[in-house]
Amino acid sequence: MYHHYFNNFTIQIIFRGCVRIIRNITVCRTSSSRSTIRFIDCAYFAVIRNFFFNESEDEGKLIRFLKEENVKHQSEHVIFTDPPFAARTEILAITLQKISKLYNATNNHYKVLPIFWTFPYFMEQYIRREMPQMKMLDFKVNYANHQAYNENYKGRKAGSPIRFFTNIEQSLIKYPKKFNDSYQYCKACKRFVSKENVHCKVCKTCPSKNGETYYHCRKCIKCVKPNYYHCDTCDRCVIKAKHDCK
Repeated sequence: MYHHYFNNFTIQIIFRGCVRIIRNITVCRTSSSRSTIRFIDCAYFAVIRNFFFNESEDEGKLIRFLKEENVKHQSEHVIFTDPPFAARTEILAITLQKISKLYNATNNHYKVLPIFWTFPYFMEQYIRREMPQMKMLDFKVNYANHQAYNENYKGRKAGSPIRFFTNIEQSLIKYPKKFNDSYQYCKACKRFVSKENVHCKVCKTCPSKNGETYYHCRKCIKCVKPNYYHCDTCDRCVIKAKHDCK
């Protein structure tokens, strides 16, 4: 997925807390990929506090890395972040926005700095409240070293709740063929979605967020989760097993 988008570029990856993802990017490079990869691990940077441990010395390292003229070929800088899921989204958003501003100030231009932010799907509204340009990819992120966030975890039928949020146009992101059994391309939405995410002709979107197949409620005029039903007394869709409006 990554190399389909960034082919032919020298990739400058700024990462924090996602070593396994970075390792897989390096290992899974296709033979047709003509991208060159350079990394900078911001381990010296406190993302939550937006603080450099060695102050100007460490900030200088990041500025030099962000400088496009230090790369011989066409380059594309990318931010990958896999923060603790309990972290405040507004604080993380401030840090990402500051790095983006630093990138443009360093190169004396305005350019969108691609971001991949790994976070639970149910935090979407909080991320988009701070960064409206960030949209959620319908791709389940599995953690090999975390039982609850793995596709083999029996306690979660719909699979991992973790997703990628990105400011990259989703129509430009292609999923590798190895995911064909689990994902499909929606021509109407112009993006890849899980096969459980069925396109709604009324809402004109693939509505599922959690990996289940939603259905359209004609009374609410929106798609809802399969365990919801429309309560005529409350005049809204609610969880059937827990609802008691008496």
